[in-house]
Amino acid sequence: MSAYVVSNNHINAIVRFMQTKYPNFFDRAGRYIIGGIAIPQYGTAIGQLLLKENVRSVNYRYETKDRTPQFHYDPTPPPVKPIEALKLINGLDYQSCERNDWHKSKACLILTTLKIVILEDMAGLNDFSGQKPIQLAYNEAPWSI
Repeated sequence: MSAYVVSNNHINAIVRFMQTKYPNFFDRAGRYIIGGIAIPQYGTAIGQLLLKENVRSVNYRYETKDRTPQFHYDPTPPPVKPIEALKLINGLDYQSCERNDWHKSKACLILTTLKIVILEDMAGLNDFSGQKPIQLAYNEAPWSI
C-alpha cells in the first residue's frame, strides 16, 4: 500500500474531535506537548504538528523532500463519532509511521494518547458510576501481579 499525505479535513476532524470531546486533553496537548503558544493557536499548532509528521513519513518513504504546507485549523468540519475519530486517527498514524523515530514523536504521543482516551470511554471506564459490567470487572482486576 502506498503512503500519502492525508487531507486538511482529515486532520481538522481529529483536532476538532479532540477539542470538543476532550477539551482537557486538547489543552494539555497545546500547553505541554507543543508549548510556547497562545490558547487560540492550539488547534493550528496541533494540526501543523500532525501534518508535518505525515509529510516527513511520506518524504522518507519515497525519498522526496516536499515541504510541509501551512496548516490552519478550521473548527467547522462536520463532527465525527468516537468510532469514526478512532479510524481517522488510525489512518493518520498509519500514513505517518514510515520513519524509525515516529514512535518517539510528539505527534505519535498525541494520537496514541487520544486513542487510549477514546477506547477507555468506549469501554465505559471513564464513567465513574461503577455500575457497568466492564467497570465492575475492571475494578475487581488486580492492579499488579
